[in-house]
Amino acid sequence: MRDYLKTYQIKLKVIGPLFIGSGNSINKKEYILDRDKNKVYIPNINKMYTWFFKNNFQDKFDNYMLSEKSVDFMTWLGINKISPNVWKEWTDYILDCSETSDIIKGTETEISTFIKDSFGDVYIPGSSLKGALRTIILGSEILKNNSNFNKYKSDVQKAEFKHKNSYLKKEMKIIEQSVFNKAEKDKKRIDNMVNDIMAGIRISDSRPISTDNLILCRKIDETPKGNINKLKLLRECIKPDTEIIFDMTVDTTIFKENNIKHYIMEAINTFGKNYMKCFNNKFKSGDKLDGTMFYMGGGSGFVSKTITYPLLGENAVKTVSEIIDKTLSKDIRNKHKHNKDFLMGVSPHMIKKTKYNKKIYSFGLCSIDIVEVNI
Repeated sequence: MRDYLKTYQIKLKVIGPLFIGSGNSINKKEYILDRDKNKVYIPNINKMYTWFFKNNFQDKFDNYMLSEKSVDFMTWLGINKISPNVWKEWTDYILDCSETSDIIKGTETEISTFIKDSFGDVYIPGSSLKGALRTIILGSEILKNNSNFNKYKSDVQKAEFKHKNSYLKKEMKIIEQSVFNKAEKDKKRIDNMVNDIMAGIRISDSRPISTDNLILCRKIDETPKGNINKLKLLRECIKPDTEIIFDMTVDTTIFKENNIKHYIMEAINTFGKNYMKCFNNKFKSGDKLDGTMFYMGGGSGFVSKTITYPLLGENAVKTVSEIIDKTLSKDIRNKHKHNKDFLMGVSPHMIKKTKYNKKIYSFGLCSIDIVEVNI
């Protein structure tokens, strides 16, 4: 193997239920809810349709799916005398819904699904992990050399809002370029992406994760004082204590840090300390990060996915609240009132939580270990 390439194994341990969305959801006609056992059965579509076709249920099922008002799938199966012994043979996987029974027994509840590959296996894209680490490294560099970024702070604070998809995009791109565009492959244009040193870090998709590790989680918003609001939002998540493996290759001619493990772990620690100072410590149930912990995935929140606090500091609550407020639709803006977050001393004024096995967790909290592999 070329000696400038170094190989590592990343071990990610899930601490709080982790959600990486597929972009799809399944409704009451697509999952089977066993109310007595608090289980949700997710059918294998191919097996289910094959059985319907062979047993002359195709038309009945099509009419059921097309009807605007109808019962849930479990009730429909009972009406048509399709026994559990039959439909359990179609089951792809089962989700425990004991913590979400009060919401899922409603008639209109949808489940946001976890990303899966073409074989139906659960996995985490390497891009999701790399994206989280990129934000952490960027935030850490800003924190370590904050005075170097003074010229960018006013640009962020004074940025004009025209559209949520373009708001602050230019300003953040310039900040990223100042940190990452140092590869010098195109010496005439620093803004050329070929100069991005993060191109020297390649992270594989995770190894397949058993669907036995999937659980059903409900989104819970919590205020700094501990008041909670349970939302009608359900997600398939990877359960706590699951270990996930990735492979990482570093091209040391592009990413030239001598000790990549130390560099990444130091960045996680630095970013995490600032996260606690500016956000977590404002909440009764805020996590205490130990230097190996960070957040990723859906529901992990604005602060974990941006470098606003590393750039502007703990006193940037008003600016952060204005940034969030500007990007929301009018209805949501009026409902959530983020423009008043500064009165609570923290923005956003909600921390994202969920419940599993009678314990409250933060979405997407993980710990990481990096081990060099000798080939």
